[in-house]
Amino acid sequence: MVLPWRLLLIGWLFVGLSVLLVTPPLQSPDEPHHLQRAYMLSQGQWLLAAPPEQSSGGYVDRALVTFYHAAHGIIAGERLTKDKKDQITEISWAGQEHFVSAPGTGYYFPLIYGPQALGLVIGEQLDWTVYDSYQLSRFLTLSVCFVILFFAFLLAPPNPLVLAIIMLPVVLFQATSTNLDGLIVALIVLALSAFQKLANSNENQNGRLLAVFTVVLLTVLTARVNLFPLLLLPAALWWKHRSARFLLATAAIGVLVAAWTLTAAMSVVDLRTDATQVSLVDRLITLIDAPTLFFESFWVTVSDAQYLRLYLAGFIGILGWLNITFDQQNYEIWYAFLGLSAFLSLWMRSSVDTVPAARGLLITSALLSAFAVFFLMWLTWTPPDHTHIIGVQGRYFLPMATLLAYAFGTGASRWPIAATVTLITMLIYTQAMMLTTLLDRYYITGLM
Repeated sequence: MVLPWRLLLIGWLFVGLSVLLVTPPLQSPDEPHHLQRAYMLSQGQWLLAAPPEQSSGGYVDRALVTFYHAAHGIIAGERLTKDKKDQITEISWAGQEHFVSAPGTGYYFPLIYGPQALGLVIGEQLDWTVYDSYQLSRFLTLSVCFVILFFAFLLAPPNPLVLAIIMLPVVLFQATSTNLDGLIVALIVLALSAFQKLANSNENQNGRLLAVFTVVLLTVLTARVNLFPLLLLPAALWWKHRSARFLLATAAIGVLVAAWTLTAAMSVVDLRTDATQVSLVDRLITLIDAPTLFFESFWVTVSDAQYLRLYLAGFIGILGWLNITFDQQNYEIWYAFLGLSAFLSLWMRSSVDTVPAARGLLITSALLSAFAVFFLMWLTWTPPDHTHIIGVQGRYFLPMATLLAYAFGTGASRWPIAATVTLITMLIYTQAMMLTTLLDRYYITGLM
């Protein structure tokens, strides 16, 4: 029997490819820096350098800088004309190195840029243009997301809510860029599926799966430090199995993540923070002197209706460089799909209580991770004179939503027809709204 998730995932890939084909280059937030970091990895630059009076970065082919400048007008609001497209697509690799600053990427362990780097390596070796190499990187990123999700769902079939989350516009849009959010969501799905499988199996028969689980968690936590509560998962597996290998995995993940985070924090020079007058040391001293200061800013932020509306819209999808929005009724319809998927997941749920208080564990991890987003942005990016915490975006909460979705249980072997119809309808609706909106923004006036 072909389970519905297989067909839905193939449909997800098809929608992703259609979004990839209509979206011009570098249209995801900070994507130029991520593309440059991927190129650095392709050239063996695992760590960033920090020249005097410059932010951390590395050396890239000069053509990547030209590529960014050619696409900058589209990022700023222009449409993709034939002349502009010809200008972008005809840029060839220059064979000359140029230093670029990309400090924001220095906190991510570079392994996560593997698919993007591979695309650039292949394109450059085949003497393709920069545009074609970039498109290959996007295709490989989307394909890797698909393969990761497919493998994850083989381990533990998804419930409707998990599928609904990966069908959101923001996930599809990010999975078709050289940014990291799509990969992060896919890897978290794999980690949670592996967690389910390990919790339900004899631990002596799952050495390879434990290795996969460990590597995936390491990759995720070295790219998203706010997700550190996920360390509760291997710890819970140790508690259930009382096996030294799970204790060793938990300790190894914790030590390696801490080591990388400390290394990155000490080595990355980010002069962008000068504009916000943020000093991490001063901020920590302030927190010690006034422990309630963060909580006051947190409450002011989350109780502000305008900020909440931005978070809710961003969670569904504010595309481009946060300048492409859908109509309010579109967001309401997507939340209705999520709500119906959650109800169907509860209706057909299978147990996740294979470790002590598993549902509570997943919910607690999600809440702590969400709270950590605000704390880290307050600590590193919010000026001292701001009452609100700045820099938080709705898409940052996708990993936490995935954790909550797995708290509903895994998918059943027999799906109700209502779940299949709901998700097919959602996928069709997502593709129609995304393509219409993207075409209107980048090519044609007056579609919406």
